[in-house]
Amino acid sequence: AGLAGALMACYLGRRGYPVQVYEQRPDPNQTRLRGKPARGRESEGSRGRSINLALSVRGVHALRRAGLADAVLKGAVPMRGRMIHSVDERLSFQPYSKNPAEFINSVSRAGLNATLLEAANAMPDVRISYDHRCIDADLDAASATLVNTRTDAAVTARGDILIGAEDGSWVEASTGTMLLLLRPRLADYILKMKRAAQVVYPKDLGPILVYADIGPGMTVVEGGTGSGALTLGLSRAVGPSGQVVSVEIREDHGAHARKAIERWYGEIPENIDLRIGDISDTVADVAPERIVLDLPEPWHVLETASEHQPPGGILCAYLPTVPQVQTTVERAREMGTFAEIEVKEFLARDWNVSGRSVRPEHTMVGHTGFLVFMRKTDSAPNLL
Repeated sequence: AGLAGALMACYLGRRGYPVQVYEQRPDPNQTRLRGKPARGRESEGSRGRSINLALSVRGVHALRRAGLADAVLKGAVPMRGRMIHSVDERLSFQPYSKNPAEFINSVSRAGLNATLLEAANAMPDVRISYDHRCIDADLDAASATLVNTRTDAAVTARGDILIGAEDGSWVEASTGTMLLLLRPRLADYILKMKRAAQVVYPKDLGPILVYADIGPGMTVVEGGTGSGALTLGLSRAVGPSGQVVSVEIREDHGAHARKAIERWYGEIPENIDLRIGDISDTVADVAPERIVLDLPEPWHVLETASEHQPPGGILCAYLPTVPQVQTTVERAREMGTFAEIEVKEFLARDWNVSGRSVRPEHTMVGHTGFLVFMRKTDSAPNLL
């Protein structure tokens, strides 16, 4: 497996794939591999290699996505440059970066390997077979032949998942069936994701982004993280330079949404801030340009939004029922600090095109919720 194989097992295991890992080296828990190889148990693949290796920002980023960067860097030694020995025996220091605060890290090769293997082994869908050396591979048959270095017994390993094909590729399965490989769209993921609470459907998510005018660099507060579907759409819209602060009052829903977001991104991206608590406190703290509420009683948040959202900001409420819409709109009008109040409903229907037969599908996605949009203003002037 090596370092890359163990790290890949961590990524795949977090996404729920069953993974069988074959590692040439012995089990680090049995040989006390952390820090340095155990005497007498140094594997053939480790002989002649340096004790430490240099870990740059790319390696740190890969480890951080797996949640392992802090554990690895805990014992790292910063390397800010290298010493050059000239032929006339003079020494000159060459820094790796013009910025003295930047450096690469020297980490224990054996310790890093042990950390990665332990992380992979802790995942329920990952199995690791130690002391197995690969002697042959058949890429066409997706199989490999390995030898147990303890018993000299041969093992043939076969896989049924193709990794590394380009998006949009056609591949042939072992049964001869042609398969089209496509990366799932966000809409596909939302409709198939595991849910703790009802998700905001793609047909509503798109209009929320457009009519609430949510774009790159904006700060958005989301009330009601739910299953995390809307959070994913918002984070993509604001981009790396923006920020989505999503607030959920229920800890179980918050934990479920965190897993759903990690499953899509591989980690919680830096532009998403997940919080457990009261939405009004967050609105007062952040003073966001945009507010999106998926709450049963959003009118309770309007007063806080009126005080802290900057003029020109937009608030959107997603509401399933007519009474909720009525109460929200009436309360917004009474306050006098919201204008251009709009209520919209979006329906989606697919069409079938087959030769001369062009007709709508027999089923459609009808009512899921109403969208209420309003603009934050200064206090309404007294026109009397």
